[in-house]
Amino acid sequence: MLYAARRRLAERLRLLRVRAGARLAGYHLYADRMTAEEYTIRVVRGELGDPTLSFQLKQGFDVLAVVSGYLPNDPRSLGYAAIIEWINSSVATPEAYAGRDPRYRRKPAH
Repeated sequence: MLYAARRRLAERLRLLRVRAGARLAGYHLYADRMTAEEYTIRVVRGELGDPTLSFQLKQGFDVLAVVSGYLPNDPRSLGYAAIIEWINSSVATPEAYAGRDPRYRRKPAH
């Protein structure tokens, strides 16, 4: 309900976007085998599930980048988070989507 309320508020105020940090809560299970960026790419592609990021992707957010030091003392994320964004399509122009890292692009649904 919180995510829906944020979207409605952004739409009502005609805001372009909602940005947030998505703690990579499952990264600690894979950190010995891949970087945080590789982990995030695999979550975005649906190859892995993450308790936080997978939920936020289902809420319509997209990944812009991965950052370290987000929650530096968090043993599950090891301090990593994805910077995520929801775009208000009712006010967006093509420029709002420009410059996104293609590594974090979702596979089209079949």
